[in-house]
Amino acid sequence: MEVAMGDKLSWLMAALVLLHCVSSAAADSIQGCGGFVEASTALSKLRRPSDPKLDYSHMTVELRTLDGLIKDSTQCAPNGYYYLPVYDRGTFVIKIKGLEGWSFEPEQVTAVVDHNGCNNNDDINFRYTGFSLSGKVLGAAGGASCSGTEGPAGIKVTVVPEGGSSGESMTVVTSPGGSYKFSNLPAGKYKLSASHPKWNVQVNGVPEAELNWNNGVVDDIFFIAGYDIDGSVVSQGNPVLGVEVYLYSDDVQEIPCPNGPGDSNVMPKKALCHAVSGVDGKFTFSSVPCGHYQLIPFYKGDTTVFDISPPSVDIHVTHDSVEIAKPFQVTGFSVRGRVVDSQGAGIGGVKIVIEDVERATTDAQGYYKLDQVTSTHHTVKAKKPYYKFSTLDNFMVLPNMASVPDIKATHYAVCGSVSVLSAAHTGVRQVALTHGPANVKPQTKRSDERGSFCFEVPPGDYRLSPLITPTETVAGLIFSPPYLDITVYGPVTDALFVQAQVSVSGIVKCKGTCSSHVVVSLSPVSTTPSAKADSSKKQIARVGEDGESFSFEKVLPGKYHLEIAHEPLTQGASWDDEWCWEQKSLSVDVGIEDISGLTFVQKGYWLHIQSTHAASAYFLHEQKDAMPLQIKKGWQKVCLESPGIHELQFLWPCVFFGALSFRVDTAIPEPLHLVGEKYVLTGHLNIDSKLYPEANNLANSMSVDVWHEDGDQVAQKVHMHLVAESNETHPVAVYKYAHWAQLGDKLVFAPRHGEQDSDAELSDGKKILFYPRDQKFHVETDGCQPEIPVFNGRPGVYKSGTVTPPIAGVNVTILAVGDSSLGRLKAGELAAWTLTGEDGTFSAGPLYDDTSYDVQAAKAGYYLKSMGENTFSCQKLGQIVVNILPGEGAEENFPAVLLSLSGDDGYRKNAATESGGSLTFGNLFPGSFYLRPLLKASIGTAEGLVPVYQSSNSRAQGSPSRLTMIVCILIHDLLCRFLIQEYSFSPAAQAIEVSSGEFKEVSFSARRIAYSVLGTVTFLSGKPAEGVSLEARSERGYYEVTVTDAEGKYRLRGLLPKTSYGIKTIVKDDNPSKIERASPATAVVKVNDNDTFGVDFVVFEETPTTIVTGAVEGENLDKWQPHIMIEFSKASEPFSVVQSVPLPLSYFFEVQGLPSGTYNVRLAFGLSERTHNFDSSVLELDLVTKNHFHLGSLTFKAEENLHSQELTLAPVVPIVVGVAVIAMFASMPRLKDGYQWIVGTSGPSTSVPGPKKEVRRTTVRTKRAL
Repeated sequence: MEVAMGDKLSWLMAALVLLHCVSSAAADSIQGCGGFVEASTALSKLRRPSDPKLDYSHMTVELRTLDGLIKDSTQCAPNGYYYLPVYDRGTFVIKIKGLEGWSFEPEQVTAVVDHNGCNNNDDINFRYTGFSLSGKVLGAAGGASCSGTEGPAGIKVTVVPEGGSSGESMTVVTSPGGSYKFSNLPAGKYKLSASHPKWNVQVNGVPEAELNWNNGVVDDIFFIAGYDIDGSVVSQGNPVLGVEVYLYSDDVQEIPCPNGPGDSNVMPKKALCHAVSGVDGKFTFSSVPCGHYQLIPFYKGDTTVFDISPPSVDIHVTHDSVEIAKPFQVTGFSVRGRVVDSQGAGIGGVKIVIEDVERATTDAQGYYKLDQVTSTHHTVKAKKPYYKFSTLDNFMVLPNMASVPDIKATHYAVCGSVSVLSAAHTGVRQVALTHGPANVKPQTKRSDERGSFCFEVPPGDYRLSPLITPTETVAGLIFSPPYLDITVYGPVTDALFVQAQVSVSGIVKCKGTCSSHVVVSLSPVSTTPSAKADSSKKQIARVGEDGESFSFEKVLPGKYHLEIAHEPLTQGASWDDEWCWEQKSLSVDVGIEDISGLTFVQKGYWLHIQSTHAASAYFLHEQKDAMPLQIKKGWQKVCLESPGIHELQFLWPCVFFGALSFRVDTAIPEPLHLVGEKYVLTGHLNIDSKLYPEANNLANSMSVDVWHEDGDQVAQKVHMHLVAESNETHPVAVYKYAHWAQLGDKLVFAPRHGEQDSDAELSDGKKILFYPRDQKFHVETDGCQPEIPVFNGRPGVYKSGTVTPPIAGVNVTILAVGDSSLGRLKAGELAAWTLTGEDGTFSAGPLYDDTSYDVQAAKAGYYLKSMGENTFSCQKLGQIVVNILPGEGAEENFPAVLLSLSGDDGYRKNAATESGGSLTFGNLFPGSFYLRPLLKASIGTAEGLVPVYQSSNSRAQGSPSRLTMIVCILIHDLLCRFLIQEYSFSPAAQAIEVSSGEFKEVSFSARRIAYSVLGTVTFLSGKPAEGVSLEARSERGYYEVTVTDAEGKYRLRGLLPKTSYGIKTIVKDDNPSKIERASPATAVVKVNDNDTFGVDFVVFEETPTTIVTGAVEGENLDKWQPHIMIEFSKASEPFSVVQSVPLPLSYFFEVQGLPSGTYNVRLAFGLSERTHNFDSSVLELDLVTKNHFHLGSLTFKAEENLHSQELTLAPVVPIVVGVAVIAMFASMPRLKDGYQWIVGTSGPSTSVPGPKKEVRRTTVRTKRAL
């Protein structure tokens, strides 16, 4: 969006007015990316106090484009600080470059430069975290075909810090050739080790290394003596045991061989080593050095020598093990076996069946022998009662087999019987087998008529239990034992279950003497939740003559419910137990044993109470302690544990029930009715005696004012009384107050100290305040009211402190950290302020303590640091004055320079020099500083990219003032902006030591080293082209890129002298544009020792093509189609036709190439209106926001005028003349269009194809196209 010059001047004037307030802040706002390079926390801890300071000046930080091109780079200051000015907005990459092998975190960071700065002006920091330690593991080379300086891949090398644990180790794996490298190791001493799962790693020397803040290289201390050669021997796909394999070589003379060379004469020369295949048919040669070898197999049985294919194999061992992919094949036998149980013990008497033919029987140890077995596949089975065995399916029996695999018992029989005494439950029973191994599912079996059953299960622990149906459970059926836990490692045949019956008995303990009116019932519990209890099975037992015992005999096992009750003494009375019991009922699970000792204990006598409100009360009895009672609203039952008269009294009643107490008699059980009448409101006030020592003596001076919310006068003054004194264990004095209120009252309670509101003072002169100031309370519930929220009385808060060393006139401000409703403060607002005295002390208050406060201290030219709560230290600060002197090629009035100052503890500041090349850095702490200058050559203005002068009226060549530079920063490139660093400085940087309060002066000399190309980019219309990307690229690979501003101006900076550049517009992914081409396509500029101006470009936008589609609908469309035209006219000039087209036969039209704008679209009719009536709709068309538009349907109505008559000449002529005159005046605005039509000068955008005929345009209604 363009900014008018008046607006720019307004910006400038506003910036000048605010200059004094923001000059220092603006200098710090120069756009660029900066941060620190530093050692990681772990590395820093390893440095000793005696070690010299780390110097980071050998590290380089680069500013790169997303394509990886370097735009700028800088060396770090000795303290690690770096700063890269950035002059173009966009996305870049900041990359750290240190010594090879050093590790950094992160290695690069994406930086976004926009109006908020570089990554929102946050530091971009890099930490180097360690160094590299590298070495090589060598491998044995047995012949000339292998290198002795190489080693194997896959060796694990581990490094552990000296004195460290395994948790601090780091492991890497060697690469091909044997090299390994540890990265990101801190400085220190390390121990190394190497290992491999198969190879023997030898250590030659001391496996230790030391890193002294640099990369390290380990000597060749690890050595692999040799590698493995693995192969196999098979016969018809099955492994062969006992085949000898011999190893020969013409390249290697000797290898370590535990088995020796063997005694076979398969070749004339002696073998290096030999190996024998195992049960799995595999063989291995170990510790074989690198070289060429030949393997020859040999196999001989007791009477036969077997042929093996291939007869030999040539192999090449590199620095890795070799596995022979293709096994050796053995080409062209009584066998023993054994049957064992799950414990591995032999099973005798087992029949061995092969191909359904019994071939052998095992002996007592389970062994058997098969004679005359051919080398083919067999199926071997074993059979014995109560056992189930595994099968050798499709098993290949080979000549060299010592025995066939064992056949194992997999399942055993578990058998037993179920015996039922009662005839009602005899017959077939079901038995469950559960609790077996995880792979065995629970199962059930049906017994035969005699109750016998059998299971077949694998070895393991199991539980056998007879199943009982719910009906049988209710009937009392249970077995003894209920289950059997068995361990199966062989057949089990003696499991037995028998039915059982028991008796149930107990006693009753009464408050007085029990009688036959106390009855106990025993009812079976239904196992089905929905089933109702069968009252016919309920048994009743009355307390016996001893007055306390009861008993039930011949009870079948099952679940039962026992319940006790006291029958009414009067016959005909309702059955309602008037006694309460410790346990009204008991549940018992009757098993196979008798149950005795069940006890019922009378607790007391029931009392029914009805109350309108809840209340706290207690019962008094002459023989018992007070019994507390929490009365509930409505009906409730209370158990009175002692017989006789009880008195009900209320405890701290909040409701008055019309009497202070009530009497009840257990001998006359009548309900008690309680009706509430009044309510009470109570509250408390707390005072901490630690804050106010006289907290216990305020009863006469503390009160609470009560008034109605809608009133302005105190309704009642309520005095307080002390309810809890403060003491050493509880230092808070508690005062209580009470007030009776009616339902619906809206009251306000405000505590007071003394007769006046908060005017009373404490003995030490500090005022006492109340928290909160008042409380509102609405009596809304019919019942006990909640307590009024508590008040707290405390002395006001005072903030006191000191400044050391003592300095008078330090401004101390107290700010509220949060909102204070009592103090009426918002967070961050000033609560109080004061100045320190000559002794450096200060005090401010009183303050409410419903928020915390932040105490700050400041004085110009001093650094004040908080040393604790309200305590500050004060230190006078130093200054550095910097002077920039023009050197070779520099202007006499030197431009402003950006200075980057960094120091200890992360200090950094970037600021521009004053006009003339000077700047003062103030408020500096003592320490070491590093100063680097970065020059801006000139400043671009709204009138062109030319130097900016000391004043706006001056045209003499000069340097930009500090004032103008700061204005540029403040208005964010609307008027001007800084240019590239195009100067070098001598010295490039300076290290400066500043003491406390010291004044230092330093100087730099500047020399011009690079220049700029400036120009504009416009459209063909002359309008500035904003946001167009341009690049300057030289044949030597130098590259710069920039983007035009809102006025189309650009500047390519940092171009080297005596160098030719090709300058052209480009399209970037992050800055897409609709530019089709530019003129010139490329401008070749040779840069000399000055800036180049006037390299301008004209760009051409992609021309969008507009397309409008629609359809025509109406009656008799085929008849009227030849006479209908579609007309387009500007919405601002509805009677000026821009373009018209005839309606095609398809009744669908498409128009291309209309200029951007808004149009009215209508239908025109070609026949005379004297003979026809025509009515058309009008649609609105918007080609501003869209290039493609579908109008929908244009509708019309046409009909012939059958009532027109032929007029005679005499009366027609006057009428025609009159109408013509009227039409001429009415059509004056359209005369120009008519004239153009007559002389044929219509514009190029107007096209009326077809024969000229009278065309009538009728506008009837308008609607917007969808």
